[in-house]
Amino acid sequence: MGNRPDEQIDKDVIIKIVKERLIQHGDKKEIFNSLLKLGFSKEEADSILKTSIQELENICFSYNKSGYFLNIVICLIFIIVLGLLFYFCFIK
Repeated sequence: MGNRPDEQIDKDVIIKIVKERLIQHGDKKEIFNSLLKLGFSKEEADSILKTSIQELENICFSYNKSGYFLNIVICLIFIIVLGLLFYFCFIK
């Protein structure tokens, strides 16, 4: 792990960075293009992205932002409904 003698960064470090970017932004296309700009071939970039996604899925983290947003909305609706039920059942 770390820098190799030929000044290239190990794939393990890149995978960790890609996982962080997936958690923060979730934009696979942007991350893929960034890997291409760093000098990785399409196959290497695709492999790194797939490995990162697989590792995140193995720890049960959903990298899909729309799914994450939907979960938050459902939780908020559930909390509001519970609050209204509590209000009408116990306070009135």
